[in-house]
Amino acid sequence: MEDYNPTIPGVRVRLASYADPLKAPMAEAILNPTSLPIDIEVAVGELSPVGSSHTTLQYGHTLSMETSIELYLSSALIGRRLDKEFGTSVRPVDISKYVNWLSSFCYAGEVQRSPSPLLIVWPRVANIVVVVTRFHAEYIRFAADLTPKTARVTLSAKELRVRFKTSGEQMSTGWLGGNSMQYDPQTGNPISIGDHDE
Repeated sequence: MEDYNPTIPGVRVRLASYADPLKAPMAEAILNPTSLPIDIEVAVGELSPVGSSHTTLQYGHTLSMETSIELYLSSALIGRRLDKEFGTSVRPVDISKYVNWLSSFCYAGEVQRSPSPLLIVWPRVANIVVVVTRFHAEYIRFAADLTPKTARVTLSAKELRVRFKTSGEQMSTGWLGGNSMQYDPQTGNPISIGDHDE
């Protein structure tokens, strides 16, 4: 993908910690994909019965889906606020705070714990919980005082399935189902998780 061009519209993707998706920080990023790789591997064993001229294939299990996405974190996008009196306004934010927050999904919060899963909400396309396996960030735009304004972040991740998924569920919902997160289908804002109605 070429450098981010703010004049080209992109998809707004919401990012939140799956451990507590309703708690800040939560980031909104721009995704303008020319492609979205999705890799699924199935473990299949081969049995060789005695006296048989062929092997028998036996299903073992389906490994987690893997993907890699390129996101743009923009100071203007994250700093955008809807003000009831004055309409939409933009308050510049420190974009490095959000880059650091995203990179924190590579680290455990405590000793003998694993990193928190990341919830990615792409309205009407994906509502998926992932474990970050690779993180790369690059600051690509700066303000006059050299404060970073835009960062390009590449995340490689594996799906974290929180429950059993059938082939019928995959056919009907794809990656919009598969976890218990509820969100507003228009804005992508997390609404609740599990049985909570917060």
